[in-house]
Amino acid sequence: MTTLIPSSTYLLLSAIAALVLFPQTSLALEPVAGAFTASKSCPALLSTKKKTNPGNIMLERGRSYETLGLNRVGGDKLLIKIPNAPKSSQRWVALACGQLTGTAAKSATPKPSSEKPKATSKSLESKNNVLALNWQSSFCEDLPHINECRQLNKGRLKQAARELTLHGLWPQPRANEYCGISQSLKVQDTPSNWRRLPDPKLTRRTERALEAAMPGYQSHLHKHEWLKHGSCYKAGGGAEEYFDDSLYLLDEINSSRVGRFFRDNVGHKVSANDIRAAFDAAFGKGAGKRVEIKCARDGQRKLITEIWVRLYGTISRDTPIADLIQAARPARKSCNGGILDRAGLQ
Repeated sequence: MTTLIPSSTYLLLSAIAALVLFPQTSLALEPVAGAFTASKSCPALLSTKKKTNPGNIMLERGRSYETLGLNRVGGDKLLIKIPNAPKSSQRWVALACGQLTGTAAKSATPKPSSEKPKATSKSLESKNNVLALNWQSSFCEDLPHINECRQLNKGRLKQAARELTLHGLWPQPRANEYCGISQSLKVQDTPSNWRRLPDPKLTRRTERALEAAMPGYQSHLHKHEWLKHGSCYKAGGGAEEYFDDSLYLLDEINSSRVGRFFRDNVGHKVSANDIRAAFDAAFGKGAGKRVEIKCARDGQRKLITEIWVRLYGTISRDTPIADLIQAARPARKSCNGGILDRAGLQ
């Protein structure tokens, strides 16, 4: 004999099943099948309402994830599966942080609407920026006592001795600093106090990359850069995206003909025109005019200390750095040339 289940009981059982399968989702989950490939480093949240992220899990650019569902038909949040994530492998991410493939792409297509779209985190992200890069050997002539300079001068930072290193990524105009930072925290932002500043929320992968690309990490420079400049970058992925974008730009320059020019001329005197010509060769005619060269005196010598690269546009691995440079306004030279100092006190 077949026992009929009342409709109210059936709905209750369905709801319980949904909670078991998707403990952190709403019951309005729109199931999708396919894959999601991350194009940005964004947080993977356990709960979108509470903004909880156990383990500080971030999307890895270029990695594909299994999709589970959207927050609604044509929604803007996607539930994906991240194996071994603490608490739950099911995490919510912003749909704008990547691309869907397969059936998922069709499910995510939004319905036409006459409503004015709301501003997204991407639309708020700083588009007018300066990428500040150090020539570490010159910097260390003036501060040989700090830890990273002692390491450099002992020959332990071989990469920093022959390549440009990261100082910071600065939203413009220059007065655009300390966004949303309390006055009490701003007054603590001095070099002698950097170690006491709050740690930016970063994955271990990004921390390791910063340790190699930013020698000043040993002196907690990254904390200062995030507080003063990163707070105004307004990337949806927070500090992780800010530094990930900075590292991407640095890698693009060091792996280009600009990086080769610097490696080939360590210890030699070069002109600002030579440096700008290297940028033209790497990123197109006119790119060099968007580069400002900074110098400092060391006794009778003039040393090249920094390169400031102007950028305009949304920074993404999908946007060539050449396009970002070409779209920016021209920069002054500041310095006509100097020596690319060798590591060690001269």
